[in-house]
Amino acid sequence: MKPRRDLFPKKGRPDEEHYVYKTFLISANSLEKLVYTMFLMLAFFTSQNANNLFLASAENAYSDVSSKNSAEKLFSIQRAINSAVDGDTIYVPPGVYTENLKINKSVKLIANGTVELNPVNPGDNVIEILKDNVILTGFTVVNPRGICGICVKGSVGYKIIRNKILGGNYGLLINSSRRGLIEENDVKECLFGIYLQESLENTVARNNIETSKFGIILSLCFNSTVAENRVVNCTYGLYNHISDRSNTMRNIFQNNIIGITVARSRANKILVNEALNNFYGMHLDYAQGNIIHGNIVIGGLIGIKIQNSQNITLTNNVARFSTNNVAIESSVNITVSRNTLEYAKGHGVTVYETLNSILSMNTVSFCRVGISVENSRSATIGNNSLKQNSYGLFLFRSSEVRLLSNKCDNNTVADFYSEGAEDIIVKNLEINAYSNIGEVSFTYHGDVSIKWSGPIEPRTVRLLSGFFNITLSSGGWMMVNVTYDLKDIQDTQKEEPVLYKWTGVDWKTVRGSVKEESPLKGSASFLLTETGIYVLGAGEKTVESFPPVIGIIAVIILIISSYVVLKILKDRKSA
Repeated sequence: MKPRRDLFPKKGRPDEEHYVYKTFLISANSLEKLVYTMFLMLAFFTSQNANNLFLASAENAYSDVSSKNSAEKLFSIQRAINSAVDGDTIYVPPGVYTENLKINKSVKLIANGTVELNPVNPGDNVIEILKDNVILTGFTVVNPRGICGICVKGSVGYKIIRNKILGGNYGLLINSSRRGLIEENDVKECLFGIYLQESLENTVARNNIETSKFGIILSLCFNSTVAENRVVNCTYGLYNHISDRSNTMRNIFQNNIIGITVARSRANKILVNEALNNFYGMHLDYAQGNIIHGNIVIGGLIGIKIQNSQNITLTNNVARFSTNNVAIESSVNITVSRNTLEYAKGHGVTVYETLNSILSMNTVSFCRVGISVENSRSATIGNNSLKQNSYGLFLFRSSEVRLLSNKCDNNTVADFYSEGAEDIIVKNLEINAYSNIGEVSFTYHGDVSIKWSGPIEPRTVRLLSGFFNITLSSGGWMMVNVTYDLKDIQDTQKEEPVLYKWTGVDWKTVRGSVKEESPLKGSASFLLTETGIYVLGAGEKTVESFPPVIGIIAVIILIISSYVVLKILKDRKSA
């Protein structure tokens, strides 16, 4: 090529003198290597750590294989890894790469832009980490028919951050590794999204897992942390199997078959998660010593199910709109406390074939059954608030149940219902409706239900309680104790309280024993053997003296008698 001499003439020299500029023919391959070499040099000088080099020389980082021309050379990630030493950093240029990588150096491998990796051999792991302190960031692994997208074997202190894995049996597989971090990865359409096995002290945080059979699995792992992940449209959101002392917190599990499963695992904490519209929100099976605290569970067949487990604590959770909000079955030493359970089509809490359960300070409302204990033994149910359910407290074929200071309000069928129960102690059952019934304690034999009743007029005595409706089975009985305020019977000529039973026609007196519990409280005990509406009263005029029908008749007789007397007096005066 003939050089041009008419470019950039230099002032002060004769016009015929010019700089002669040579032009160079640069092959596409040489230009590519030149740009990459400049990129490596720039990265080297801008690195904050002198040990973090943009490694391998441009020549060593290129392979001899090209899809277009065998004479050209292409950049190879594996060659760059092979050329690196421990502590180096490799920035991978944008592009689509077809390689299976084995990272056997303690290096940082960082995608500088969009880097897509496809396996040469789908039967092998696409990326395999075999060394400690490896950092892998920014890769997109496309592996629809492969075995594993990213596999970590025997590594300590690894970090897998902001990668995308699409397809494969395993998105990320962590085996026999510890103190690693899996963060902000996007995993979709895998059989196992993130699978950790036989590993210690790993953290899985802020990942997004979708459309996989298993979202996150811990198998034979200990002291793991699973935090702030989002798992959607999977069969199992989190599956914790034979893995102890893990913390699962602030995750979102949505539209899975089971949000969280804990099986044969001990001392795990499930804290402040959201389980939304899963078929089962949380399921514990053969678990021991686990804590479920502060979670929100919405929808599904069962919000929280505990089965074949022992020493489980549920506190401060909110469960709504499930068929059964909390279901406990075939377990021992279960504590359910301070939970808010609402709008269940079935049960707020159901306890079935369970020993030594404690249900305390829960608020249960708008359910078919508030708290149900069936075929169970040795349960303590105390200080719960049961409002606007069909049934408040429901006992079926259970024994040694103690109900202490529960508050029932406007449960439509029964505040307390018991069928086939034995050795039941009910203390201070507070039933509120149109008026305050007060505190009712009782023991009983046979089937029984108790609920509020609307007031029956006229009220001709000072009432010490509201009206409550008791139903007893044939041959059944109830020894009921009603606690009242002593000031309510002061200044009445009849100081002794009397229990009145409404028969549907008139009032009937039920005699019992009366005593003072304290200077402010008194109590009256009565043996009831008949179904009816009862009220405790005291005063000069009793309900018994003036039942509604007799009162009306008495008024009519009084009017007629007065008319007759006046007529007689008028006739005598006229005579």
